[in-house]
Amino acid sequence: MSTLAPQDHAEAIPLFRSEIVGALTRRELDRGDLAQALTELSQQRFRPPLAKPTKTYCCRASSWMGLRSDWLMATTRGVVSPGSVE
Repeated sequence: MSTLAPQDHAEAIPLFRSEIVGALTRRELDRGDLAQALTELSQQRFRPPLAKPTKTYCCRASSWMGLRSDWLMATTRGVVSPGSVE
């Protein structure tokens, strides 16, 4: 069985993001849990695609690594698929 691999940087970035926050889309989150989970993630170091050093990402109320919290919450409720909201 062959593994799926990104063909270029444009494909690698969404895969990288989904690997980090993907588990959040499967959790049941109460009010405030998403912000807390993103804050915890912002304290960890990650290695972006094609990068040698690791880095941390800022946790903001409305966005984290370019992901919109409304998209993430809708995804956790099964309202939208990951590619349907820009």
